[in-house]
Amino acid sequence: MKKIFYMFIVLAMFNFSANAQWQKINVPHGSDIIAINDMEVPNVNTVWASASVLGGTQWNSANKYLRTADGGATWQYSSVTAQFGYNISNIYALDADTCYASMYDGINGTGGGIFKTTDGGSTWNQLGAGQIFNSASFPDFVYMWDAKDGLAVGDGNGPGTAFFEIYTTNDYGATWVRVPRENLPPTDAQPFGIVNNYTVYGNRIWFDAYESSDGGQNLSAHYVYRSDDKGLHWSAFPVPIATPFRDMTFIDETTGFIVGKYASGDPYLYRSTDGGETWGDPVSYTGNLMGSYISNVPGTNAIVTTNPYLGGPSGSSISYDLGDTWIDISIASGKNFLHSDVKFLNGSVGWSGMALSSGGQSGGIYKWTGNILPVSFTAFTATQTGKSVLLNWETAQELNNSYFAVERSTNGLNFTEIGRVGSKGNSSQPQPYVFEDINYANGHNYYRLRQVDLDGTFNYSSIVSVDALTTQTLKIYPNPVKDLLHVEGLNPDVTTTLSIVNTAGKVLYQFTTTGRSYNYNLQHLPAGTYYLRIMGSDKKTNTLKFVK
Repeated sequence: MKKIFYMFIVLAMFNFSANAQWQKINVPHGSDIIAINDMEVPNVNTVWASASVLGGTQWNSANKYLRTADGGATWQYSSVTAQFGYNISNIYALDADTCYASMYDGINGTGGGIFKTTDGGSTWNQLGAGQIFNSASFPDFVYMWDAKDGLAVGDGNGPGTAFFEIYTTNDYGATWVRVPRENLPPTDAQPFGIVNNYTVYGNRIWFDAYESSDGGQNLSAHYVYRSDDKGLHWSAFPVPIATPFRDMTFIDETTGFIVGKYASGDPYLYRSTDGGETWGDPVSYTGNLMGSYISNVPGTNAIVTTNPYLGGPSGSSISYDLGDTWIDISIASGKNFLHSDVKFLNGSVGWSGMALSSGGQSGGIYKWTGNILPVSFTAFTATQTGKSVLLNWETAQELNNSYFAVERSTNGLNFTEIGRVGSKGNSSQPQPYVFEDINYANGHNYYRLRQVDLDGTFNYSSIVSVDALTTQTLKIYPNPVKDLLHVEGLNPDVTTTLSIVNTAGKVLYQFTTTGRSYNYNLQHLPAGTYYLRIMGSDKKTNTLKFVK
């Protein structure tokens, strides 16, 4: 059946060599033989996971979930609903208490709904019964941007239906509104999705979609669907792959990845740099790409892949250079399973599922015990200072770091190195860094950091941008200033907050105005270098440098 790509078909005993940074965690599963399908990590202590039962009390079902609220010390193993044949398409957790589950009827092939718990799984209630999804529906996934806003996506409900069944909610799931057909791209055949095959960055969401004229058995067209406004409007972009891919992730609004396996079992990787609109040729990578699951380490360019299936490399690997090079984290030896779905909350909090080969076998989940990044960024900003663009970043920890290469782009795609900043050395304490770009271009300027280790390996930071044209009318004088500082060129249509900030980033004084200009009396400010941060109520921020 086209939906059950995540079900494990063959089981074998584990016998692998793995990096000690993955710690095997024993989870309760009774006499069931289980395989973890979906991992959700809403905070440092909480994990929710859905599981397929491959043998034991229920054969070939996918209706179980696991939950921990204490970092994996104790676990809850249960079912969302006792309704026979209902399987979990995906789960989405907001915290230790609140979780959503999208479910489909695995017996009849259609039917299902959205379920929610607010008490840690003790009780689950179906949402919008009779309002959202019906006996002709097939729910693919549910996602919540926050406690109030979310959406649910299902296949076209009914033979010959030419539009996906998509609903949005803005009241905690109490009511749902179907997205109008005119907000969806038209199709030539019935549209189908793949359970849990979606990814989100900010308000933008993507999911795997295809058309079929024979009930989903064969593809007549293959797309990535994308919405830029939390699911209210959608576009469809062709995918150059003949079969549904296994998984995808986006590290920002433009850069994303698709992984899967060819019929030969060899993994493939596609990369998009325009938000999924085009994918180009397969990436010619080196190392062991795992072709089943892919996930981003939030706030970084690091991506992790895993594969628990027979055929091709099995285990987990990581790339720091947008998928060109893959470094082994753990590799399965022989014909054995290893990691299934993988999710990181940050560089030091990550979880991965596994499959168990017998009801009495220990394990079930892996916990990350180190830091997957040699350097962990906690902040990276770019602001114009009048005559330059000032870049500020901070690291939470550094290990074997050599230097940071600062790269600039005018289109967000092609970057050129413009300078280097040396590392402050191995540290587990926050370390601030500053770089001043005096040769910025007029218009949009994009910046990223290439963090380079002592052995030459590297990792990219996230991308930040600044519009160098937005502050050309702003000016401060005199500079250097003795006592009274004049600020001109403010926007009178918004409330502007003016802050005096020292070189350590500490706000010393702060005022607000709705005028076009403002005067500061700085006679009591010690001599030195400072910044005037200008932030409007429209959230536009600029920074001007001055000397006292």
